[in-house]
Amino acid sequence: MASILHALKEIVSFIGTLILLFLLVIILFSLGYSVPYLQNFYTDAHFIVPFYLAIPFPIMVFFLEGMAAYMWYILLFIIALASTFYLGYSGIIPYFRDFFKRPFAYRHNPYQELMELFSLSMFFTMLVYFAATLLGYHPSSIGIEKTPLWFQMLQLLHAAVYEELIVRVLFLGLPLFFTYVALGKKLPLIRIFGGGYKIGIWETIYLLISATVFGLAHWSSWGAWKVLPAFVAGLILGYLFLRYGILASIALHFINDFISIPMGIYPEISIPMGILTLYFVIAGLVFFISYSIRVYHHFFPEKKKPKVQSPPSLPPPPPPWMETSGKERNERVSNTRADGWINLRCPVCGGDVFQYVDKNKLRCLKCGAIIDVSAYPEQSGQSEKEDHHPE
Repeated sequence: MASILHALKEIVSFIGTLILLFLLVIILFSLGYSVPYLQNFYTDAHFIVPFYLAIPFPIMVFFLEGMAAYMWYILLFIIALASTFYLGYSGIIPYFRDFFKRPFAYRHNPYQELMELFSLSMFFTMLVYFAATLLGYHPSSIGIEKTPLWFQMLQLLHAAVYEELIVRVLFLGLPLFFTYVALGKKLPLIRIFGGGYKIGIWETIYLLISATVFGLAHWSSWGAWKVLPAFVAGLILGYLFLRYGILASIALHFINDFISIPMGIYPEISIPMGILTLYFVIAGLVFFISYSIRVYHHFFPEKKKPKVQSPPSLPPPPPPWMETSGKERNERVSNTRADGWINLRCPVCGGDVFQYVDKNKLRCLKCGAIIDVSAYPEQSGQSEKEDHHPE
């Protein structure tokens, strides 16, 4: 049953990786389009990017506006490109190369996991959204879709990169790094940006803290319904940060936030993009089940059962022609196929019925060949014992 579920998951995953690769090309094209497009609007009074701290609710620190905000956007553009190139080099190329060699193998690949976790996050967000609606609650949004396209580009790319710095680095990378240093482990300073961690006790603690901060930070702008989906998204982004580094978490955050921009540039592709995005919502159910099982087995591993040694095998029963009685049976048993020679085979004809010539020699009753049993010391010792047992 487990192998069937895994095969289903890998098939759904493969289709998702193809769709995401197609969407990623469109998103990157939109990102490139945005750089010259925003240059026409940096003089606008609303061309502003906020810098804040999440502790856990956003506390404003300062703003960048005008040309300074545009130069910040150029830096964000470079970081987003670096994250997708990292994803392609370490994830996309190895995934497809390995998939066609071993389609249903168990693997840890940043691109495959990013796609699966992206789907899981979308599925869980929609699940909470519809559950809240059925309970009479009206989920709200920040309304960014009603703002000009250039403003959406500026704010969404800023959020994708900046939120990873102030949540994943400050609440996950830095405390984890200093905890291990305090415990006497030597880590390079670059590890504050994640990557290469296993999910141990300290990783789990700081992962939960950072995800909680990330969830609560969305309350003020989205409402209470968004806290739980954002918390799950924080776990997903934190996992990618721990396993593959900040570029992986930025890549997922960038795809998730910027996926609406191509439809703003070309409204006619809204329906096809919506259909492709719907696939991730549906596939997210499969990945939700798969990752829930993985998390359960991670924290509650199965106890290995001790190996039970099987009893030594008994010699096979004698063939029917030996099932006789009286003097004839005793004579045949004493002259043929003694227990000590039950595994012996004639090197000439392969026969397994023998007659003793003397203590160290047997005659094959099938072809008549004489076999020197002294060449089989293990069996010879046994035959010597049997010579002391009279019939």
